[in-house]
Amino acid sequence: MEVFKRSFVSSSKGEIVPARIVIGAQYGDEGKGKIVDLFSEKADLVVRFNGGNNAGHTVVVGEKTFKFHLIPSGAVQGKECCIGAGVVVDPQILLEEIEMVKKAGKKVKLFIDARSHIIMPWHRELDGAREQAKGAKKIGTTKRGIGPCYADRASRSGIRFCEFVEPKRFNPRVKELAVKKAAELEKLYGLKPSFNTENVIKEYSEYALKLREFLADCSVKANNAINSGKNVLFEGAQGAFLDNDFGSY
Repeated sequence: MEVFKRSFVSSSKGEIVPARIVIGAQYGDEGKGKIVDLFSEKADLVVRFNGGNNAGHTVVVGEKTFKFHLIPSGAVQGKECCIGAGVVVDPQILLEEIEMVKKAGKKVKLFIDARSHIIMPWHRELDGAREQAKGAKKIGTTKRGIGPCYADRASRSGIRFCEFVEPKRFNPRVKELAVKKAAELEKLYGLKPSFNTENVIKEYSEYALKLREFLADCSVKANNAINSGKNVLFEGAQGAFLDNDFGSY
């Protein structure tokens, strides 16, 4: 695991402001959650900047255990937390984590970047289909749809959080994409899709109603925090060996 300490010059005060970036140096599971929790004590803002809910940070506080997959573990200490544009979000998992924090008596100070992408049911099905098709050469993914969601993000065919929370934009996108993804599953992998377009719209619209309040521009928020002389902690997911450029491609 690597912890990088970077310094930024605050434009408002001309001071050197510390920021830390925690990144796994292997494939993940290096204990990043523990380090992030340690540094969160002095942080004003904790930013999760990549990955999806295939990552996991477990933090134990007294007799309580918190298992995070999306929300930065700084939430345990009541810190402001951002889910940045580079994260792919499974809204159901995120809502479960928000509820976990609330049940622990903590206030949820969460901000979700408008440009983060939403993991849809077809992403999970395609993840499993692609792994199965690779046979002995499979990657060993968690089949949670992270890879296919990032592929859509790169091809500009995904659904971003700003669309997800706007029904007039979200509903037509689901109808358009569901047809394409169903055809991909059927024609490339010989599988019948288990998702139903109308059911997806209904289910995800309910998620959106609960998550809309967290819509934000996390890039602006992080920059404003740095410019104000605040301590910002950036929390990475997985590890460097999974990177498309520098990992075991």
